[in-house]
Amino acid sequence: MKTQEEKNDLETGTVLKTEGQWASVITNKSKSCNECGKAQAGICGKSGAGMVIKVKNDAGAKVWDTVLLELDGKTHVKAYFLVFILPVLTLFISAYAGHLISQSSGIQGLDAAAGFFGLTHSFYGLVPA
Repeated sequence: MKTQEEKNDLETGTVLKTEGQWASVITNKSKSCNECGKAQAGICGKSGAGMVIKVKNDAGAKVWDTVLLELDGKTHVKAYFLVFILPVLTLFISAYAGHLISQSSGIQGLDAAAGFFGLTHSFYGLVPA
């Protein structure tokens, strides 16, 4: 079994609020989060201290309890897809749709405009409200 220092995906946090089976947890500053590849890539932001995360409260933690958080593999794959793969796919699909519209309408440059539009709007769902 690995200790917390050996696992990069473990973080500690403090429970701020519980709602049924969910808990809002604020992460504590740690060395592993500062050096994490996901933070360096900008997926969760450098030094995730102070991030409030809504997590499933399987352990039954109460307000002000200190908890240990770990991202599962599915979450990693989903984050990589949303941040890296989806925007590129959206760019190509939008550019191709713009190309088809450009050919049928005779207006030049719609492929580039549509590709840029699709790329910028693929990030819209990733930005918190």
